[in-house]
Amino acid sequence: MELKRCVLFLAVLTMLLAFAGAVSANLSVSVTSYNPSAATVYKGFYDIPVLAFYVNFTNTTTNAANVTNATIIPTYTGTAAASDYALAFYNDSNSNGVVDYNDTLLLGYTNLAVAHLVSQTFDFTTPAILANGTANVTILVLAKNITADHANADTVTLNVSTVQILGFNLTTANNITNSTSPSGAGVGNAFTMSTTTPTL
Repeated sequence: MELKRCVLFLAVLTMLLAFAGAVSANLSVSVTSYNPSAATVYKGFYDIPVLAFYVNFTNTTTNAANVTNATIIPTYTGTAAASDYALAFYNDSNSNGVVDYNDTLLLGYTNLAVAHLVSQTFDFTTPAILANGTANVTILVLAKNITADHANADTVTLNVSTVQILGFNLTTANNITNSTSPSGAGVGNAFTMSTTTPTL
């Protein structure tokens, strides 16, 4: 009888500890109100904002977390293809849609090297920090043209498919994983390539 009581006590204690350690977390991604509008860009362009997305992370722990990468899926039309463009990622600290002195470079220009509708993960050299509780960060993506093999009227559109959260006290009770497809939509607008020289 005593053995049964001990077993029952240990089972209840295990359940209580698991409940105490359980973590509720939610992650969502959306484009910001200043997500760059569809536009025409010209051959040789650089430092053009092409996507601004908002990462919102809510958790019940006191631990901070880091956004350590983002996975992008490009949509191309025309002859636009892999390695025509490069992307850079910034933490837009004041959420104004432009890079200024207070913003942090998360990852310098890196080739967008994948084909149409193929995902590519960009690992940040400097993570974007999310404080404990409810926190958010705005990530601004800049692009530049790195080849001359595109054609007039080619387009490129970027979509955020996953972001990675690390430094978070993950447990089996979480409703997210380290690398997760967030709720919401992080889809940019189409940028159309012009091979002509702009008139000033």
